[in-house]
Amino acid sequence: MKIKKIYLLFSLVASALYFTSCKNDLNVAPDGRITMDQVFSDKDKVGAFLNTCYDNLPVKGNRYFFWTRGPVEWSDEAWDADELSVNWVGSARLYDGNASAADHPINWVSGASWDSYYWSKYFTNIRNCTIFLERIKTSTANFDKPEDEMARNRWIAEAHLLRAFYYAELLKWYGCGLPL
Repeated sequence: MKIKKIYLLFSLVASALYFTSCKNDLNVAPDGRITMDQVFSDKDKVGAFLNTCYDNLPVKGNRYFFWTRGPVEWSDEAWDADELSVNWVGSARLYDGNASAADHPINWVSGASWDSYYWSKYFTNIRNCTIFLERIKTSTANFDKPEDEMARNRWIAEAHLLRAFYYAELLKWYGCGLPL
């Protein structure tokens, strides 16, 4: 008898919970993300999205760890005699042909994460440029004034130039086997 009362009480509570509305509990505040349609419907946001195409521009030549004359060594058959005895140094790895797209000595210049991993960073920027160029054509942003239309045309030219630059950098560092 006692078990039946507990079961009945449990059934009543479960039914009450099941049939009550929880509309207020499901009202969740927005998390701040916006869609691409929203981005390309506002002129300022379109310009801000173009800024993502400028992310991760290389700062090569700023620092070189164990590269006494890095750009000179990378440009031709030049060799730095001070590094002949150290085979793990980037210039020695390049000279020995021990460099690939997966493990290139220039990918980790001085261990600085802001100037490394060119493969993934450049392809990310190429993707951003491509998205920009595709979406700007159908943008609903207000480009009514002549100066706004000039800015739009300049932005398109910048995106084309940046995309070409990133492809050129990838070709320079990784050769003709790129997935274009």
